[in-house]
Formats: sequence, structure tokens, C-alpha cells
Amino acid sequence: MGERGAANEDATPEDIARMRAIVRDGLKAGALGVSTSRTLVHRTRDKAYVPGTFATVDEMIGLGRAAGEAGHGVFEIVSDIAGPDADLEWMAQLSRETGRTISLAALISRRSGMKMSGVLDFIDGIAGRGASGGLADEPAEFCASVQHASQLSTDHGWADSGGSGQADA
Repeated sequence: MGERGAANEDATPEDIARMRAIVRDGLKAGALGVSTSRTLVHRTRDKAYVPGTFATVDEMIGLGRAAGEAGHGVFEIVSDIAGPDADLEWMAQLSRETGRTISLAALISRRSGMKMSGVLDFIDGIAGRGASGGLADEPAEFCASVQHASQLSTDHGWADSGGSGQADA
């Protein structure tokens, strides 16, 4: 999508088809999966949101279906659980449809659509609906790592200085 993607414009159906083919071909060539960031925490050096932050659910489903077509691969989603992600059902449905693992890294904050307990309750509840649930260290079709925003440092000097990604000691 080039500049349109960098500007977080919505993908067209043609864009989604092209991305789906690229992901499918990459997985067939040996990639382990695909990952997307849908959190406001991830920014460029210029403080712009990374491409994909505001991608539509249709775009996410297109990428996830590519893993299903390839027959393997994990689809990792890093999300604030806000906006369309506040309804986790589309992620569980994608796991059921494709048979692929959805790995959700959920960052819970005031703007999140649910609390940490709600995310964990959702995962516990999906097992009876055709997708297994568990924590990130268990083999599962839908797994999650949940972190509350209050556990994160608000001093991100390393991000401003182009450091290694670790806070100074």
C-alpha cells in the first residue's frame, strides 16, 4: 500500500487480496506466521502510528485467512482491545474458520473495551465454541498475553533516543 499504508488509510479489497497472497506465499516459503500491531503504544521515531494500527477487521481477516490457506502459521495481534478489537469474537471466529492459532497480546488501559478479567473470561468461554483457549505458553488455537497499562513505565526515553527497546537502568 506504500504511502497509503504509512498514512493508515483503509485497505481496498484489492489491497487485502494482494496482502493475503504475500502472507500466504511467505508462509509457504517457510515463515512462521504474521504479526500486526493495533495498539496506540507502538509508534515510529516521528511519533506517528505504525502502519496497520487502524486496519479494519476485514483486513485482519484477510491476513488470517492466508495462514489458513497456507496450512500453518500463527497470527499474532497486539491490541489495546479498543475499537473493533473490543469485541474479540472476530478473532475467535477466525481461529475456528482457519484452524490457525491466534496469539493475542492485549494491552489493557482505560480506553480498552474490556478489563483484563473480561479477556480471560472470553478465552475460557471460547473452548465450547470450537476454539481452544489458553495462556501464551500453552499450545492453543487462541492464546493471550494480557498486560495492564499500569504495569508499563511511562518513561519511554529509549524510544525517543532510538535505543535498544529497554529502559535505562
